[in-house]
Amino acid sequence: MFALARNSTEKLRLSPGRTVHVPKCVIRFQRWRRNDVKDTYGGKAVLTFRGKPLFSELVVLRLVEEEGWHGVWVDSYRRKYRVGMPSVAEPVALPEREEKFLKKIRDIAGCRGGCFDVFAWRGSNHRFIELKRRTKDRIRLTQKRWLAAARRCGIRMSDLLIVEWDIAP
Repeated sequence: MFALARNSTEKLRLSPGRTVHVPKCVIRFQRWRRNDVKDTYGGKAVLTFRGKPLFSELVVLRLVEEEGWHGVWVDSYRRKYRVGMPSVAEPVALPEREEKFLKKIRDIAGCRGGCFDVFAWRGSNHRFIELKRRTKDRIRLTQKRWLAAARRCGIRMSDLLIVEWDIAP
């Protein structure tokens, strides 16, 4: 993913004696300057992308789409799949193949939560991207369980990306 160039790694301890290095991209986004987004999901930052207000997950989804991938924001907060701002676009359904693939990972992980924020696919290839706001967010235990399950389902480390983001001054 060119726009999300891997420029670092994140060391994660999945279990005693099992550590992985997840590719990471450190990036800054621009804040949306207007005060016209009413539903901010409990205070999520609203960012500017191509002149429109978006949450960070949707900015990353747009960047992935620009590179020819299909994808969704896996909205764990409201248990939906999204391709647009909640106040503008209705949730979407996944294609059957991708839904089955996510279900397989969740079944192995033993929990519904933990899926990375952005799920993208192109042909038979899959990508998972987790967004973490710098100094305000960290990888949770459920995400480590989910990552281990995804690896058991054939996801390579190169199919994963952590985007550590912040707002440009």
